[in-house]
Amino acid sequence: MANTLKDQVGQAATQTMQYRSGIELATWHETLANSEVAIAQLTAKLAIACRKEAYLTKDEKFRLYRAQISRQLAWLQIAEHCRMNSELNYDERLRAVKALFAANLQALAERLSVIETGIRLYGIDIPLGKLEKGRLLDEGGVWLARVSEELAKWRRTQRLSVVSVTCQETIKIEPGDGSLKAEFAIAQTAMPDRRALLRGANLEYVGTGSGPICVSITPPQELTTGSLGPLLFGRVCAVAPGLDLRPQHSDLVWNGNPCGIWKATGSADLSLGAPTKLVLYLWIASR
Repeated sequence: MANTLKDQVGQAATQTMQYRSGIELATWHETLANSEVAIAQLTAKLAIACRKEAYLTKDEKFRLYRAQISRQLAWLQIAEHCRMNSELNYDERLRAVKALFAANLQALAERLSVIETGIRLYGIDIPLGKLEKGRLLDEGGVWLARVSEELAKWRRTQRLSVVSVTCQETIKIEPGDGSLKAEFAIAQTAMPDRRALLRGANLEYVGTGSGPICVSITPPQELTTGSLGPLLFGRVCAVAPGLDLRPQHSDLVWNGNPCGIWKATGSADLSLGAPTKLVLYLWIASR
């Protein structure tokens, strides 16, 4: 009986020890699993931290490199801004533009003043007045538009006629060098209108000549105001019905007053014949 109890106690103790050992083993496995979970979490956090550290290091290097490039570009731009004849030297370019604008503005003001005087020849009275400072382009443009409109109206009503005047006397030609002289007296009564404006001139001659001659004409003082020299007509032909004459020296005599004494000098080749008269043609604009 005693042995039976002893065996039962030993068996119970053994079972209790086995049970406790299983509990301890399960507890150890749970602890090991928790440790592995913690290690995995810490490993993930460490990997994230390492990636952030690598990214931040590369980003800082990139920022430093970009800042270095930006500084180099800034120094290059500063150097280009200061270099003479550089496309980026805006101060130099703007000074040149300012000088050009000032020169053109002065020329514009002078031309506006001349135009104001010139339009009176057409009977147009549009005073320019005193332009405000800084408003010359705007007000001058408006004034030019008004003048252009009035000139267009005048042009639509103008007439262009050709007046022919024969020299006063028969030409006397020097037998040695063939030089000749002639004069034309143009009166106001020969003009189609009192305010007639000259648009150009040309010449023909009458005589037995068969070749062209060279003639220079000195216009009247009222036309040239003393600043225009003789007008050269290098090819003056004989009077012919089929000859298409066109006005010459229009840029020099434009809007001039044709009335007065025109003096002609020239030379002729006597072997080709002798001219006896010169005929002066004037293109006249009137209303």
